Amino acid sequence: MAGIYGRSWQTNLAASNSDLQAVAASLMHRAGVDHQFTSGDGWLSGAVGPKASIRQYKLARGAHLTVIGTFLFEHSQHRESLSAFEQLAMLLDGDAEGIASWFQEADGCFALAMVDPERRKLLLANDRYGGVPIYTRQQQSTLSWASEVKALAQQDLAAIDRTAVDDFLTRGWLAPPRTYYHGISQLPSGTALLANLTTGETKNITVFSHRRAERTSAIPFDDAKAELKSRVRQAIQNRIAQSRSDEVVVTLSGGLDSRLLAAEAAAHANVRTVTYGQPRSPELKIAGDVARTLSLPHEIIPIDQSNWMAGRDRAVWMTDGMMNFADTHIVHVADAITDAGLVLDGLFGDVVLGRGEITVDPGADVFENRYLRMNRFTYFGPRIEQNFATVATPLIDRELVNFMDSLPPEFTRNGRLYREASGEMHREVYSRIPWLKSGALPYPYRPQRLSTALAKVDRRASQMSGWVGIPFFGERFTMDYFRWFRTKSFQALYRALVDGEGAMLRDFASVPATGTLFGRIPSMKRLQMIGRVLTMEVWLRQAAAGRALSWEEMLGSSGVRR
Repeated sequence: MAGIYGRSWQTNLAASNSDLQAVAASLMHRAGVDHQFTSGDGWLSGAVGPKASIRQYKLARGAHLTVIGTFLFEHSQHRESLSAFEQLAMLLDGDAEGIASWFQEADGCFALAMVDPERRKLLLANDRYGGVPIYTRQQQSTLSWASEVKALAQQDLAAIDRTAVDDFLTRGWLAPPRTYYHGISQLPSGTALLANLTTGETKNITVFSHRRAERTSAIPFDDAKAELKSRVRQAIQNRIAQSRSDEVVVTLSGGLDSRLLAAEAAAHANVRTVTYGQPRSPELKIAGDVARTLSLPHEIIPIDQSNWMAGRDRAVWMTDGMMNFADTHIVHVADAITDAGLVLDGLFGDVVLGRGEITVDPGADVFENRYLRMNRFTYFGPRIEQNFATVATPLIDRELVNFMDSLPPEFTRNGRLYREASGEMHREVYSRIPWLKSGALPYPYRPQRLSTALAKVDRRASQMSGWVGIPFFGERFTMDYFRWFRTKSFQALYRALVDGEGAMLRDFASVPATGTLFGRIPSMKRLQMIGRVLTMEVWLRQAAAGRALSWEEMLGSSGVRR
């Protein structure tokens, strides 16, 4: 992704150039990306990534600002505003309430670092869902920050938190501020960090509070539908305008979110669509029907048993080992989106607009679960994409989310309002092309709980048949992990890495026996555990080497013998 990094120190010893180059290099996941940095007395702030994703400003009061990602500010017509950033710089004297108020108008998918050399202040902040995370490490008189853990860890295996590794294997996620390392923390949900560069003191400021929107129960359904149409259109249009590009790429799955993005974006830019998966899967056919109906260029990236592992070794490194490698399929579109003007991602549309239920932590409220789901799972897709192009996520627009939260549940239950509004906006792709999840047309709205449930049962039964070796139904899936995990080639790779020479994970965590994991009884939990174990093994080897390692390098134990 576009990566941000920096360091402040209170002593007269500046960080060495080679050290800082190593930090920047750890954030560069492809050749040809831009690298910008600025520095002063006792501080340095830099960024790497696609040039369009990096902004650096010197503000009127001498403050320096580095921003990566897509940043929007409400009071400047959803565009970047130097005056708005200068207003933020004026608040660094310690006005926590003013800083919090300023961020209430901020939106997008971003991370920023602002340094005020005169007042010796530093502010670190990111978007409300942590789409571009910020990690910090404080060692004696030095405070370091980066958007990826690897930039701060620097092969420090002694600092690995074994309980965190165990938690990932057990649950598949860690809740911020925890990371895999002692002494390295992620900024918590909705929090900015304000530091005094002279004393080294830091404090957290809550800048994105979880406030339940006031219910607008008096609004008629048709008015709510008209309002939703307007807000969706505005959110998509704002992101395209902010990118200053007339080329937009939509990763088109054929689902409700991606077909909405493609249809709406086509009114404001030159749109091309990209779809990946098994060539004969229903999803690819649906995506192709959508693209043809909208008269949009459509590129299919075939993925099958022969190439599905390609690039996922690198994706583990990109995501700091925090994402199950089996879920990193977006990496297959890297070549298709490299240097695109803008990629529109339908992130979380199923929850925000469709009102799908999510529970990551049963003990957390709906807002914290929303954050955890996005930060620990779904946002990793856009993070991978951001290594290759500027990415925008319009369906989690601040005003759009607040509006949907304010509506009566009977309007939004089972995606009723979403499908009605989208169907009226683009009948050609909603009333003629079925929805994969239910097999029925999404518009006009009809309750589809039974058909969706039956489709889910049928899908699960087909997946399980692949696990036990029945040679049917495989092409019904975009990704057929149940069958792919059972192949001799994958199991040989798994055993060589997890059980073979140079294996590392068993020194850090309790690992289930390989024979048990690949037993004949099918289980989604077993499938997830296989992915987590391999992810952790790959990440540990890469962390030890201090760089991304290919499958071939790891199978040969190149550079990772202990």
